[in-house]
Amino acid sequence: MGFSGLETALFALLGSVFSASVVRIFFVSAFVKKESCEFMFQGIKDKQAISEQNLLLRLEQLEKEHYAFRQKMSEEQNQQYKMLRALILYSSIPKDKQAEILNANR
Repeated sequence: MGFSGLETALFALLGSVFSASVVRIFFVSAFVKKESCEFMFQGIKDKQAISEQNLLLRLEQLEKEHYAFRQKMSEEQNQQYKMLRALILYSSIPKDKQAEILNANR
């Protein structure tokens, strides 16, 4: 007594449907519900939005600090330039050498 190909396929189909039903019944508690998934995803999106806002605030703060630092450095460089210029002008270096030194970087 042998089974035809169609009967074998039918038995395989019934067996897979039965095993899928058993797995679904026994492990339904392990499935994540849609509401729970959406709630968790919303929490993650909120945390990402907060961290992005914090990053943007920190970036703005760093830009302000960097601008203030550049302004301070520019002022200090101007003061140093003026001091060096005064040293050269009031030193005992000949006038033509002073002119050459002062105009060298321009």
